[in-house]
Amino acid sequence: MNPRKTLAQARNNPADVRFSDLLGLVVALGWQPQRITGSHRIFEHPMGAERLNLQPRKDGKAKPYQVRQILDEIDEFGLILED
Repeated sequence: MNPRKTLAQARNNPADVRFSDLLGLVVALGWQPQRITGSHRIFEHPMGAERLNLQPRKDGKAKPYQVRQILDEIDEFGLILED
């Protein structure tokens, strides 16, 4: 899914975001993958935004609290999607 659509969906309903779409969104916003340990994916942002430790739910969706954490970081650091 397009990162802009994923961001809109995340703001509208954090419990209904596919994990793969969320990964695309965080990369589009500048987070860089650091490592994968089992189901855990670790991302760091060069602007100093919080390190993300993301894991999918068993149904392939993102965990709602992690979606809200990402939205908080986007708002706090003023992160935007480039065209």
